Amino acid sequence: MSTSQAKPTSAAFDDPASLVAVDRATAELRRGGPVMLGSVRHGAFLALAAETVEDACLARLRGGTAGDLQLVLTTQRAAALGLTPTGRQVASLLLPPRIAADALRHLADPTASALAAMPTELTNADIPAEVALAAIDLAKLARLLPAAVLAPLSLPAGTDAAAWAWAPIRRRRRAA
Repeated sequence: MSTSQAKPTSAAFDDPASLVAVDRATAELRRGGPVMLGSVRHGAFLALAAETVEDACLARLRGGTAGDLQLVLTTQRAAALGLTPTGRQVASLLLPPRIAADALRHLADPTASALAAMPTELTNADIPAEVALAAIDLAKLARLLPAAVLAPLSLPAGTDAAAWAWAPIRRRRRAA
């Protein structure tokens, strides 16, 4: 059986800065850190790999973002969990405020044993498909499970999202 996949164009490999940014993002996801994803139409989002998420990071994400946290999964994983298909390439679920990191990891992991109790508060959410797909693709490139926790950012008008994202890192480096 053969499957066809879209091949990246050579233009995708012509920009060394983009390759470095993707490499840094995948490394950050592997170590459990957040990555900022930006969309011209939909604004900025913070993403965490569901496989590496911890309770402390979830709490920081909840406290520092503008909206509710959402879990994005492949439609295959959502179907395996018995969730209603949405007809999109990815499933997006609104997370309850108090869901624990281990429950998120369990939802994302197809090798995990059945959940003792499936969270009943999970509802379909509507995150922009391009942002959800980018998060899933980054997780795959990082060799992690294709699932991510996303949170929308609310930045003041005129704020450079990339500069905002790098500011804490620059402060940590100066303090060291």
